[in-house]
Formats: sequence, C-alpha cells, structure tokens
Amino acid sequence: MNKLVVHMIGNAHLDPVWLWRLPAGIDEAIQTCRTACDLLDEYPDLYITRGEAWVHKTIQRIDPALFGRIRNHAASGRWAVVNGWWIQPDCNLPTAESFRMHGKMGTSYFRENLGVTVTVGYNVDSFGHNAMIPTFLREAGMDSYCFMRPGPHEKELPANLFTWQSSAGDSVTAFRISGAYTSWDVAAMRKVLDESIAAANLDLGHTMSFYGVGDHGGGPTRQQVEWILANRNYRDGVELRLSHPRAFFDAVAQSGVPLPLVTGELQYHAIGCYSVQHRFKQEMRRTEELATQARRTIEAWPDEAGPDAARRLGEAWDMILFNQFHDILAGSSIKTAYDDAFAQLGFARTIAEDIIVTATRRRNIAQPPKPGHCLTLFNLSDKRHAGYVEFEPWTGWHAERNVTLVDESGAIVPSQTIVQEAAAGGISKVLIRADLPAMGRKVVEMRPGGAAPEFTEPQAVIEKSGIDLKLSPDGPSQLTLLDTGTSFLSGDGIRVVSFQDTSDTWSHGIDKYAGPVAGEFKGVEPWTVFEVGPLKLTMIKLLKFSDSSLVWRIIWRVGDPIIRMRLRLHWKGAFCVLKMLIPTMFNGEERVAGCPGGAVTRPLDGREYPFHDFAVLGGGPSAPRGAALGVVTADAYGVDVSKDGLIRLTLLRSPVYAHHDPLTLPSPNYFPNTDQGIHEYEIALVPMNILSMETVLDEVNRQRRTIWISESTRGMKPQKD
Repeated sequence: MNKLVVHMIGNAHLDPVWLWRLPAGIDEAIQTCRTACDLLDEYPDLYITRGEAWVHKTIQRIDPALFGRIRNHAASGRWAVVNGWWIQPDCNLPTAESFRMHGKMGTSYFRENLGVTVTVGYNVDSFGHNAMIPTFLREAGMDSYCFMRPGPHEKELPANLFTWQSSAGDSVTAFRISGAYTSWDVAAMRKVLDESIAAANLDLGHTMSFYGVGDHGGGPTRQQVEWILANRNYRDGVELRLSHPRAFFDAVAQSGVPLPLVTGELQYHAIGCYSVQHRFKQEMRRTEELATQARRTIEAWPDEAGPDAARRLGEAWDMILFNQFHDILAGSSIKTAYDDAFAQLGFARTIAEDIIVTATRRRNIAQPPKPGHCLTLFNLSDKRHAGYVEFEPWTGWHAERNVTLVDESGAIVPSQTIVQEAAAGGISKVLIRADLPAMGRKVVEMRPGGAAPEFTEPQAVIEKSGIDLKLSPDGPSQLTLLDTGTSFLSGDGIRVVSFQDTSDTWSHGIDKYAGPVAGEFKGVEPWTVFEVGPLKLTMIKLLKFSDSSLVWRIIWRVGDPIIRMRLRLHWKGAFCVLKMLIPTMFNGEERVAGCPGGAVTRPLDGREYPFHDFAVLGGGPSAPRGAALGVVTADAYGVDVSKDGLIRLTLLRSPVYAHHDPLTLPSPNYFPNTDQGIHEYEIALVPMNILSMETVLDEVNRQRRTIWISESTRGMKPQKD
C-alpha cells in the first residue's frame, strides 16, 4: 500500500456552557490551556490545536501570565490556532450578519492579540452546517474546514475529504472527522486512529486523527503523547505524526490529487435542536437584528451615535456571538444556563437599543421645531420600506378615534385607529401607510379629528387586499387570490396540532416527528372582528387544547395580498411537538428553503429540516400552473414537508432540559420541561400567481425591520410594521 501519514491532532473540545454554567466553563478553559502549555514546554515536537476567540480573550482577561505563554507558543507555530470565529456556534440558526461577525471579530482578535492569521475553519461539534458556510469562511480568510456531524450514518459523502461549495459558489476543502474528536485514554485514541485509517484516501497519502480529553476540557494526556512518540511507525506504510490541521490541508494541496465536490448544506444531526427552547431562539433572532440596526446607525450617523458607540456595540456582539454556542442556541443546555443566557442577551439588546435611541433623538432634535404633534419615523433597514407602520402616540389620556396625519408636504397620510396594547382607556394606536427609503426618515403631523373612514365593512377590506381566506371553526381554510381565483390551500385547512414526542432534547436517532396525534387546538368561540377600517381587517379567535390556549389573529391589509397570522400561545404541555399544519395545492418534487444568507432546494420527503425565514412550495400535477405559496416567519425554526404538499411548521417542543439518551426519565418525571408559558408568532402566507422570490424576500425583510418612532421629542419606542 502507499505510505499514509496520519496527522495526530491534539485538541480539547471545550463546551463553556452545557451541563454546567458559564463560571465552570471559564474554569475549564483556564485549566485546559494551562495543561496544554505545560505539555508544549515538555514535548518539543507536540502541537496543540485550539480555536475560539472567546476562550483566548477570557484567559487574556483573567490570567495574563497564561496568555503570555500562549502567545509565545503561537509565535513558535506550535499553538495552532483554528476556528477564526468567536465560538463554535450552532451552524444553522444564526443570521448571515452573525456568521460574518464571527469571522470579523474572531480573525481580527487573533491577528491583533496573537499575531496569527487563521485559515482553518473548525466546528467539530456543531449539529449540521448550512449551505453558505463556505462563503462565510472565505469572507473571513479561511480556505478549509473541519467538522464531524452529520456522521456517515446520517449523511453519505463521497469521501471524508472533499471540496465543499456553497450556494453562492465559494468553496473550501472540508474534512469530516472519523470516530470522534476526543479520546479519553490510549485505548480510545487507538480505536479512533484505526477508524481514521480505514476512512483514509490512500492516493492522497494523508489523513487526520483527533485525540485528547474533551467536552469539559482536558486535552491531550501525557500517556497519549508518549504512546504516539513510541509508535510513530504504527504499522507497515502508516506513519503517525504529531501535527495540526493547517499542516494536513497544506499536504493535501501539495499532493495534487483531485477531490470530489459536494454542494449545499451538510445535514443533518439532532433535529430537535432546530426547535427546542423556542423563546431563546426567538430572542436571539430579535437581538441579532437589533444589533444589525445599531451597526447601520453607527455607520450612517457616527456623530449622533457617539464616540464610544462602536466599542459598546462590540461588547453587545461579544454576548450575542457567545450565546450562539451550539449547546446554548441549539437548546441543549441545563435550565440555569438559560437564566444566564437571557440576561446576557438583555445586556446586548440594551446596548444596541441605547445606541439607536441616542442617535435618532440627536438627529431629530437637530431639526427645526414644528408647532403640531409630530412624529418622526426612522427606517434603519438597508431596504426601502413601502408598507404599514403601527404606533401609539401619547394624547394626554384623550384617545382620538379619528385622527388626520399629514406629511411634510401637507399631503394626508392614510391612517386607521386600531386596538391599543394596554387594557386601559384613553390610549390610541394608529396604523398608517408610509414610504421610507433605506436609512431614511419621514415626519408626519398628527391632528385630532378628521373625516370618517371610507369604509368599515370587513368584505370591503378583503376585496381591497386582493385576497380571501375562508375561516373554519379551528383555523383558516381556503386561500384565494381574488384577481385570478387561484386557490392555494387544500384539505381541512390550517390547523395547530400536537404530536407525541418521547425523544430526548436533541431528538437523537430520528429524522422526523411521526408520533401519534396528542390533540388539536379547537375553537371555543366564533371568529369575530377585532379591528376593521380603511386600511386593515383583523379577525380573532380563541382555541384550546387540554390546559393550553391559543389566541389566533388573521390580518388583511389594503393593497397587500399577503395573509398575516399572529398567534399568542400559552403552552402547558410536555413531551410533545407542536406543529402548524398548512395543506397546500402543491405536490411537486422539491421546495425552495431559506438558509442564512441564501437559499437551498430540499426534497418533499417528510423529514425535519431547519427553517430559516421562509419556505416556498410550487408545482405538482394538481397545482395551479406557475403558482406558488411562500410561508415566511422569523419565529419558527424547524419544518417538514411531505410529497402531498403538507407543510408542518414546528412551533415548539417540550422535552426535558438537557435530556440525553440513554438516560431513562423517572416516573413520575421531576425534571423540568422546556418551552412552558407564553410564545408569540407572526407567520405570513404569500400566495403568488407566478413564483417571485423578490416578493418572499420583501416579506422576510418586512418582518425583520423595525420602524423607530420619535414622538415630538418626548418619547422614543420601536414599532413593528
């Protein structure tokens, strides 16, 4: 056989939070890196592979002497820095902005503090990898990637070493680790070594095998290092070499052997992590978007944002990126860890919002004063806003049911008084239509009184929206575009159904939720008109299942042929997965699905996949020609779609916190279940006569966008449009 060099990669997988809280993670980081430095001092041929800017910054802050040792070993090349990201994040759920911030902040940290340029991506424990990862790596200067999941039993690949190409066309050299990224003793290390040799491409002449104690830190042991040194000639034609990933990828490049090509996402592993801990995932998404708006604010108006705004926002991003660690954002940590995580996201949100409030107020008060009751609307998106804005002006406890708003040219701005947030009299909420350029603003003056609405009949609003939706007792049913009569729903209509789910927190060992129906939310009262006016119609209904309740609102807007649903769910269930069932007319072969920074096509195979912003379904022999239906939401993170066109959007799961097979739960169960309490969702149905991704992406941006309101100069608050 050809000679095979096995690059022995000494590493310590280090979970800063998982079955322990952050203080314990800090301890493990310090102890692991101190031990690694001791071994490097003792064995001159040894290399330690270590990544994550958070680990290094934590040691730099707490133990400067240890950090000095790390810096010296990095200068010698034996502290091999990989993963130029802040942490090893979940690689499905963050936004594209977050992935880019991982690369920007991580690589700049290592360059400025260790003097190294990181070129190897490294997420060995993440639960699947979205299709745009190669692009994010390349943008940060990394040309190669180490991962382990999905394993061979979860996804077949042409080889464990291949060229991985993103949806955008960027590519990196990717290596799937065989066996494990850790080994606790020499026997375990030899088992992983044999698996690595068996999976190697002998034509290349090189492979990697990973060793070292992990999870709660640890790293290579002296016994492991001594064994490798004593067995460099492991067997005929096999050389063991103390090494690091960069040396391996360089050897592969020099071999000249062509690698197979793999395109798109690497899925999947641990489908439960797409949905468990719904509220934390939702808070993360909202915080990401708020920090993104703060970044645009600083770039557009640096003087108004203040001289320390960029530094403060960097502190916010530190917290955001850290809490994207795969065992936090994926939902697989202990309950007390989420108490910490929510507090840290609150810190980040407070900073981002304060930057926005400060800059917009300063920008507003610099304008000439106006005599009337004025409101300034700021669009901090990078996209134009042409749609609706809701806000609650303060009118001194004298709520006006009819108001007139005029813009700076004196033209009347269409408006409607709608139901306020507070259950109190004397408060008004107003809906207007506004056109705002990207990073632009609009001033409107609010005047009491005005003409009566043009119409107040629900059917009139439906006709002017261009879309009709029939409502059954338990949910929306037939969805029709009025101009063509095209129908988009079939069967029993949209329902919210609970399915039994006895899998662990990760849902290990399954690829779909096929459990029996536990129950369905049923209406306890008729659909009633909640709001109606010249711009908007809202129907509302209360539904119940067991001890849980669901308030369901359906919204039509004039000139806007999209149905929006707002749900407030009070969930008290356990060991269930809750799904919104959307039966469509489309039974084709594949669908278009969103992923961070792009889109992928997926089969209609009934398996659970990550949901990121949207799914679009069209085609099939019984479907309207050329038509398609988009489902858009930033509030759900898992979905399955079957060949009959049934979309099952996952709303939440309620296993036990950090339950890992094979542990059998006691009966009765005394461990706390996840996802109890109130959850809110906004879900849009986008019916199209002709598939238009632009229409879908417009709705994605609308849901992400916040229009900020400055009322005269007395108050500032964000409003969802």
